[in-house]
Amino acid sequence: MLLSNRTVSVDTDLESIDFIGDSVHQYVKQFEGAAIHGQVHSVFYRCAYLQFHNMLVCVALSELGPGPITLLLKNNCTRFPACFVQGSSASLSTQGLDVNGEHSFRSDAAHIFDSAIQPRIIDRQRLFRLNRLIARLDLPEEGLALSLRPDALPCNSKTILMQYAKPAISALLTDLPVLPLRLNDRSYDQSSKIDGVKISADVKQWVRLLGAGPGLTPSGDDFLSGVLAALHVLGHAATATLIWNDVAETARTATNKISVALLEQAAAGRLSHKVSLLVDALLDDNSTTPARLNLLLGQLGETSGWDWLAGFGLGVNRLLGDPEGLYYSIYCFDVDHRNSESPLVRVH
Repeated sequence: MLLSNRTVSVDTDLESIDFIGDSVHQYVKQFEGAAIHGQVHSVFYRCAYLQFHNMLVCVALSELGPGPITLLLKNNCTRFPACFVQGSSASLSTQGLDVNGEHSFRSDAAHIFDSAIQPRIIDRQRLFRLNRLIARLDLPEEGLALSLRPDALPCNSKTILMQYAKPAISALLTDLPVLPLRLNDRSYDQSSKIDGVKISADVKQWVRLLGAGPGLTPSGDDFLSGVLAALHVLGHAATATLIWNDVAETARTATNKISVALLEQAAAGRLSHKVSLLVDALLDDNSTTPARLNLLLGQLGETSGWDWLAGFGLGVNRLLGDPEGLYYSIYCFDVDHRNSESPLVRVH
């Protein structure tokens, strides 16, 4: 629930920053010590978003964990500071954050959070383990989680969101394996080739996912973040950049500003700490159980973790060309993705 005014107070000795996201750090450093000025964009129970020029920064309680655009308050700060009020002025420098000219949050001893996704080698055994783990989950019917297993979707419970999203997901997955081949994209050094590669008209249908569904970060956006993460995990950074650059302008009008900022980070190969833990559990931790995975997914929001998992799981399987792996056969969907005219589903 969005808040504009609060009466919560905080002790002054708690007003310091523990972690600075690497994207924020890089952005502020370019101003060579000078403060940049902006304002509080939105305020929630455990965090606030601040707008500085073209950079959106999140200030959050420690329980939310560090992220690429997050200034994480020290863990002894248990209540979010009351000085963050929508529309209030803010200034940010390498020394810290100042809100409304009255409240300072020092960053002298802050750690810089490295949010970069590390590419991994996913062999057949690891892919089989990933798919087996997902197959053991009880998928929620809300959001896009059931796109992981179309066979598990009851005919009488197909949501409007799922019907709307199916053709867009199908279009994206159809051409997804082809794009890295066009770019010869196997490392982070291929970005110079992006300008000469175009996305087909069909795969551009995935823009319909932007802003689709409930939540501060809508289900369709979370799904796309998962696909972008899958590309980076498999070493296709340039492909992720290509896809995002092709639709970034559309995204800024199709979904909200906070979700756009997080999609930009995903396209750049940056993840929050909680999502990184999820990737590790899915790919690197042989002791991961469905119960632990459910816990990690739940920490990402009511549906966000599941929607992200759908995009990541389908993306990994499709990029590795494993039609017998995850029950991802998006082609089982009973619609023609080239002729769907379902109404836009958007809840903000």
